[in-house]
Amino acid sequence: FDPEVTSKDDWKPCVLEVDGFAASFLFSLETQHTIGYGTRQTTTECPEAMIFMSMQSVLGCLIQSFMVGLVFSKLSRPSSRSKTVIFSQQAVINLRNKKLCLIFRIGD
Repeated sequence: FDPEVTSKDDWKPCVLEVDGFAASFLFSLETQHTIGYGTRQTTTECPEAMIFMSMQSVLGCLIQSFMVGLVFSKLSRPSSRSKTVIFSQQAVINLRNKKLCLIFRIGD
């Protein structure tokens, strides 16, 4: 925001409508949360809007992280193994490698 640079005829700003700290803060908020409106809509004239937008962004991040945690915990919970493992009704004792072995079937 150097007056010597901005007063030149061929000077073009990198970001339109960003002319100070508050405008830069609002632009970063809109960019971070992909609220892109085409141009910066929230003005620096209304500090209440800045505070409200900041609180809304933080609350949105908290809700989103909570929902991701719920989905992850639901998907990572193992199913009840007692219902999925089935044992055979019969067992056999036979001789293998000169040793007696108990053999039964398990279905997964």
